[in-house]
Amino acid sequence: MLSPDRWRQAYDDDMSEINIEVWSDVVCPWCYIGHRRLHRALKNLGLESKVTITHRAFQLQPDFPVDRFIPTSEHLATKYKLGPDQVVEMQKQVLEAAETEGLTYHLEHTLSGNTVDAHRVILWAQDQGHGLELLMRLFDAYFVQQENFFTHENLLQFVGELELDVDAARAMLDSDEYEDQVIDEGRMAGQFGASGVPFFVINRKFGISGAQPIEVFEGSLTRALEDAHN
Repeated sequence: MLSPDRWRQAYDDDMSEINIEVWSDVVCPWCYIGHRRLHRALKNLGLESKVTITHRAFQLQPDFPVDRFIPTSEHLATKYKLGPDQVVEMQKQVLEAAETEGLTYHLEHTLSGNTVDAHRVILWAQDQGHGLELLMRLFDAYFVQQENFFTHENLLQFVGELELDVDAARAMLDSDEYEDQVIDEGRMAGQFGASGVPFFVINRKFGISGAQPIEVFEGSLTRALEDAHN
């Protein structure tokens, strides 16, 4: 196996770009954690400027009506037939994992609903080079700041914060643009063998399922670099 310095030099010499596709949902607490761990691994390996990260849509609740959202605690209690104390205990592990990544989650105040429009606007922003930036803002809004993004006006507020074209985003949301892409990307995850998120695919060869420890990300990135060099 190449040493870290050797494979970094080999990668610089080869100039082959690493492409990372990340399937996630904006209401998935492990997805934000997984992204943080991925970026920490890239930073540790000195690869932050060497990769392209592509958001892939995955809906956890695709059957929810687009105009309805409910407290997440209520949704979890119904879905898993749990009492309030059991829901709190279920979320405890997530809160502890988030803290290790410097994130203070407020899951007791989150809402659950259909995220198709959030994915559509992220994909729209991604086509303009700002998808990851918007995704991270929505993650922070949802889990940390307790903000709502289940309406078009909510989403357009975040678009405006990033100084993107609000009128163009509004026109897109008022159409059915990107809806097929959201569905297709969810199906694509299944074709790769993913049944949940987050799910990471590096160069269409190396997969990571879940918000794994940072060492797992570093190991997969190292193997991808070695594979690209060979």
